[in-house]
Amino acid sequence: AIKSKTQSLLDENKERSHLLLWSDKTTILSYNEPFTLYWNDTIINDDDVLTLHCPADNSNHHQFRDAATIRQARTSSSTAISSSTPSSHDNTANSWHLKRFPIVRTTSCQFRLWTTTPRVIDAPSYRKRRRSELNLAARRTVFLPHGMVTPTALHLSLGSSSSSSSSP
Repeated sequence: AIKSKTQSLLDENKERSHLLLWSDKTTILSYNEPFTLYWNDTIINDDDVLTLHCPADNSNHHQFRDAATIRQARTSSSTAISSSTPSSHDNTANSWHLKRFPIVRTTSCQFRLWTTTPRVIDAPSYRKRRRSELNLAARRTVFLPHGMVTPTALHLSLGSSSSSSSSP
């Protein structure tokens, strides 16, 4: 039997990401829902990177919708969560809280965790340089079953004056 694309992505989540990267939900039913991504802090550094790719099966790692270092994600989460009730979020140090999931026209998105590996570049001893490489460490797919059909509630004006955006 041939696996569906959705089943393949679900299997991938179970096999590769559940120990390093997980979320408070796997399905987003409407735009602007709150969403929290968590990670296991045992091997994660502040300079590691989280990226959001939509659609999830986009294999070009250079095309991403959003990105943040772990340091940035922690900072933005602590700011967002400090105004909410402390008991509602028990793992704030290792999370990226999005107050509103972005509006996307796709049925799936994937968060990818990139870890940094220091590497010394061969050079004369007085000129040794350190460089970090990014390695894909984990993935977490989120499904948006209504992503292609839900109205976005955005209004685009095709005219050059503000009066062209008014309703008749």
